[in-house]
Amino acid sequence: CMFFPATYQLVSTQLVEDTVVFVKGRLDKREDVPRLVAMEMQVPDISNAGTNAPVVLTIPTVKITPPMVTRLGEVLSHHRGDTEVRIRLQGPSKTTVLRLDRHRVKADSALFGDLK
Repeated sequence: CMFFPATYQLVSTQLVEDTVVFVKGRLDKREDVPRLVAMEMQVPDISNAGTNAPVVLTIPTVKITPPMVTRLGEVLSHHRGDTEVRIRLQGPSKTTVLRLDRHRVKADSALFGDLK
């Protein structure tokens, strides 16, 4: 991810290693390697993490692969706890929400860091 200087000045104090952030930008495909050019960045409020609110993971259906599903299961198993996990599969024409009954997690910064 790349920031232009003006944007970087606005968000530089929030850039911390292993912090989950939301980035809005554009995908630059002009060179051999695509890169994300960030225009905005927000740090999500995870202050209610660990409460009864479920952890909801939004994943585009085009990103779902067997290795990704395996890795996601490993991460969720590593962070066992009491919080429900839901996966929102976002397709081009519809969105499907799955509740993962077998995977409950401890919703903390370690989980969110591993999910990034």
